[in-house]
Amino acid sequence: MYKQRWTIENLFGNMKTKGFNLENTHIKDDEKIKKLIALLTIAMLWCYLIGLWIESSIKIRIKNHGRKEKSTFRKGLDHFTKILNSVENLIFELDCVFKVLSCT
Repeated sequence: MYKQRWTIENLFGNMKTKGFNLENTHIKDDEKIKKLIALLTIAMLWCYLIGLWIESSIKIRIKNHGRKEKSTFRKGLDHFTKILNSVENLIFELDCVFKVLSCT
């Protein structure tokens, strides 16, 4: 049961301070919150899939305590942020990321 709880804690952490800063929106309307959470869920899944894609080609370092240096989600989010911030390879990188999302 603790393992399931820890997974949920990581999910909320990624939606909040470790990723998307959900609490900074200050939205009060229930319908808008539902739509935002749905959108964030899709974005989190996308970042996780990008992280898995990266892990398939680049080994993520394991620290002494046995955990990864960066989580799969964090690796994907960092890569996606890097893509959006770089103008030079934007079209090529986005094409690769969209292929990961579409599973083609």
